[in-house]
Amino acid sequence: MENKNQNELEVGSKVDGAKKGFVLLCIGVAVLWLLCTLLIYWLLPDWQTRGTAGDSFGAVNALFSGLAFAGVIYALNLQRRQLEDQREELQATRKVTEAQLEEMRTGRQLQAQPLPIPEVESLAIDRPRLFYTPPDNSHSAQSRYIVNVVLQNPTQYPALNINVRCTLELSQPRITYTSVDSFVAILPPGGKIEEPPMQPNFMFNGDTSGFLFDCLRQIDPRLVPVVVVKIVFKNVIGAYFRLSQAFHVYPDHKEAQTLRIWHTGVVGFATHYKHELADLCELKQKGESDHWESLFDKVKEEFAIAMAGDDQVRLSCEPIPTAFSLEPIDETTYENEMSSASYSQVIGGHFRCPSEIKTANT
Repeated sequence: MENKNQNELEVGSKVDGAKKGFVLLCIGVAVLWLLCTLLIYWLLPDWQTRGTAGDSFGAVNALFSGLAFAGVIYALNLQRRQLEDQREELQATRKVTEAQLEEMRTGRQLQAQPLPIPEVESLAIDRPRLFYTPPDNSHSAQSRYIVNVVLQNPTQYPALNINVRCTLELSQPRITYTSVDSFVAILPPGGKIEEPPMQPNFMFNGDTSGFLFDCLRQIDPRLVPVVVVKIVFKNVIGAYFRLSQAFHVYPDHKEAQTLRIWHTGVVGFATHYKHELADLCELKQKGESDHWESLFDKVKEEFAIAMAGDDQVRLSCEPIPTAFSLEPIDETTYENEMSSASYSQVIGGHFRCPSEIKTANT
């Protein structure tokens, strides 16, 4: 308060000083004009001489008029520069204000940030089976890999419109298996999704060469498979986020023998059943469905007997601490992520993946 009063006193004293200076200048000009008049009146004898002397000051008047006009132009130029400086200062102040508002908005959004943390329960490997692919008229032996993901939100804010994407990555050879995405409408504060039908789950297939089995049997822990879970979501006030977490996949030593048998069966399937596979393709091309089904069931049963062990083998998944990331994203990035998502569709009470639906439609 004292500083404010002191500043007001200083500004007032400066204004009073300017007024006094202006008054003194006016008085000085008036005195000078009066002195000049008196000198001309006293020193010159008659009015004709005095008039001639007064006319001689015309050039001086023109000079002072020109100087006054130049001064006006200079003052206008100074005023223009001052206005430009003020405009730049206002723009700078506006930018600072906008930055502060954006920082406050971001802080408010982050205060209401939920955290849907993913946890992979396990990666389950189905016993290898014989599959037929209609579009290619091909037969193969492979396992399906199933990943179940648990989502939990330890915060007091809900996560909305969650898209969960999962990939299975192998290092040697470098292959990435993808699956359809999973959508969760809401994860409540302190909530946990770990049971169907809301629990995100993913199925991977197409590994007809047994690359996953080969990675699992590696001695080097850096070469084990990796499950990557990527999540995009938003909070209740319209902020958008992207989260990613990776997990190493480790087999149980007790399942080593089963995995070896399954690996050998998948890798050697095409060679062991070379003639049967050729006959199956030929029968399908000729349209002999009865003979094809009979031979297909025979090969399927024989291969199933050779694949010893349980129907599934579960592998442990441990989170990689350095592979966790969480970042805010803008609405455009979130919309692009959601528009690129693919979800299973229910047709006739059964889930079908988009590739199967596209094949059926064509």
